[in-house]
Amino acid sequence: MNNIEQLQQDKALWNEPSLEVSEEDLAAGFDDFSRRIGRETHRTQVRRGFSLAGVAAACLLAGLSAGLFLRPAAPEAAETAWSECVTEYGSRDTVALPDGSRVILNSGSRIFYPSAFPGGQRTVFFSGEGFFDIARDTPHPFLVRSGETLVTVTGTRFNFQSYLEDATQTLSLLDGTVEVRFREDGSGVHLTPGHTACYDKQTGEVSLFESGGLEGHLWTEGEFDAYHKSFSQIAHELERRFGVRIIFRNHAVEDKVFYAGFVNNESVDEILEALNFEQQFKIERIENNIYIL
Repeated sequence: MNNIEQLQQDKALWNEPSLEVSEEDLAAGFDDFSRRIGRETHRTQVRRGFSLAGVAAACLLAGLSAGLFLRPAAPEAAETAWSECVTEYGSRDTVALPDGSRVILNSGSRIFYPSAFPGGQRTVFFSGEGFFDIARDTPHPFLVRSGETLVTVTGTRFNFQSYLEDATQTLSLLDGTVEVRFREDGSGVHLTPGHTACYDKQTGEVSLFESGGLEGHLWTEGEFDAYHKSFSQIAHELERRFGVRIIFRNHAVEDKVFYAGFVNNESVDEILEALNFEQQFKIERIENNIYIL
């Protein structure tokens, strides 16, 4: 059987109304699926809907069929509709969730969410950066899954940066309470307003610190945060925000740390010029390619 025939067979299997993915396997499938799609280049801004059966087929398209098991299902399970929103580099979008919550997506982000939260179970799957304004429903916590990380809230506002390709994940809380577990085998970290948790994926270390009024969401107001960040990290964030490519020819400045913030919707060229106040490098731009010399 060739790959096309196998794919058709898998899709037919997952579209059978008498079968469904178990709740546990669906969550695991989305985790893996999110990891895979997060590595794609964000070229288009997409909003699309699909049924639960379609979600399962999408997981199979990503090569997940070997790890998923089927069991008899309630007929209504196949009627759950899911939507996906993807923002390309250089763009943003706002998603309204069925419980009245709202998520502002930064560039290069992706979110999966259902058309309704059956049984009060409020779960979304996410990668990228988003500002979450969650409707309060204390009996029904709101869950954000991003890879191995699980964020649990009831009603709150927080900024979550969780790009799959980044070495860190950062969650900053504006109000309410948040519990975040960065590893499936890790303990939960509780945050209070005005505090930030930063997780190093390589070392497994979690740093907690006061946000000092910089709760990470100021990008929604056009500001750019370059505080206590290396030049290479700043360059990566500029690439996402402005849809450009920044190439270092002068590698000596990649690790230089800056303490700056930009509050007037500055362009990428204006930001780079301001960072070069000591004239330690040269900037050359050819269309969307910016060279640091």
